[in-house]
Parts: sequence; C-alpha cells; structure tokens
Amino acid sequence: NNPEVAPVSENGKIHVEAKSTPTENGNLSETQDKDVVSEGLGIVSVYDQWIAPPISGTRPKARYEHGSAVIDDKMYIFGGNHNGRYLNDLQVLNLRSWSWSKVEVQAGLGGITTPCAGHSLIPWDGKLLSVAGHTKDPSETLQVKVFDPQALTWSTLKTYGKPPVSRGGQSVTLVGMTLVIFGGQDAKRSLLNDLHILDLETMTWDEMDS
Repeated sequence: NNPEVAPVSENGKIHVEAKSTPTENGNLSETQDKDVVSEGLGIVSVYDQWIAPPISGTRPKARYEHGSAVIDDKMYIFGGNHNGRYLNDLQVLNLRSWSWSKVEVQAGLGGITTPCAGHSLIPWDGKLLSVAGHTKDPSETLQVKVFDPQALTWSTLKTYGKPPVSRGGQSVTLVGMTLVIFGGQDAKRSLLNDLHILDLETMTWDEMDS
C-alpha cells in the first residue's frame, strides 16, 4: 500500500512529502505529515505526534533552570534546580544508543564546579562553556567555566576587560567567535537589560550600548 502524502508548496511548486516513524516493534512505517510549511529555501515540518524513544541507563533527577548542549552525538545536561537545591552534576545522553550516563568529572585546576542554576551551556570548539548562573554564594562578576569532554575537567576561563555583573536566566548566543549575552536577573533577582559580548579569540569583554 502506498502511504498517504500531503502536498507541499515550495517556491510556487507542488510536491508531496511523507515521513517515516518507528513503530513499537522497531520497524519503520510511512505516515503523513500533519502539515508542512515552506519558508524561503527551507522547509519547516510540523508533526502531530511526539515519540518517546526507548531510553536506557540511570535517568538524571528531575530539574529545571539547567543547561543543555549537544556535541557530536551526545547531549549534555549540567546543573539546575531540584526542589530548591542547586545541582552541579553533569549528565550525558547518547543520541545514538539513547542511553543516559553520569560524567565522572575529574578534579582539574578548576576543581569541581560550584552548583548553579539559570546558567547557559554553550558548545564551543569541542568543549562546553557554562556561562553565568545563580549560586548559593554568588560572585560579583559573571564567570565562564569550561568543560573538556576529553580530560573530563572543569576550568575557569581567564578573561580581560570589565565582565558583566553575576546573573542567571540570561540569554546567551554564540555568533562566530563571539559570545553575546543579554539580560537576566542579578543576585537580588532584579531584572537586567544590558548587552555584553565576549570575544573568544582575545577573551575580552565589551559592553554594548542598547
């Protein structure tokens, strides 16, 4: 039987598109997309069903305000808030085998990083950058920690210039070799609307007029 497919309009042309979804027995079945929206040169597919893959391993405890990032075929989860308590564990989900495991962090020059929440986890040059975040004993200025997946160690990024005040819940985006940081809440939970950039080549902070 031929699968039902929905027509798709892309740049004025009509074609059809089907998707494959795994069934409970592991086989693939052809099903119809709920909707497909053409946007410029790309296609945005909208599906009507979420699929929970078969996860193995010990799952991390429930949390929020954690950081997550993907490097190659692994998704890392760091820190967060669990029932009002800050966490500093680093968990990894293998996206090929769908298995969870805890990363046994080694005591490097930076030691074991402080429990935090509301930070941002950014993949950069094969490493993870943990940017800002709320801690029990907050520092005056924002800190950037670096995790090396090969050495399994954390270290503190040495930067120059005037760093932003410490904060959590900020927005962080990597644009080329520049970290762009906006807003968040300071240690007293006052809202911020400042804009800062960190040049990852010179490791220098700059505040931008916003």
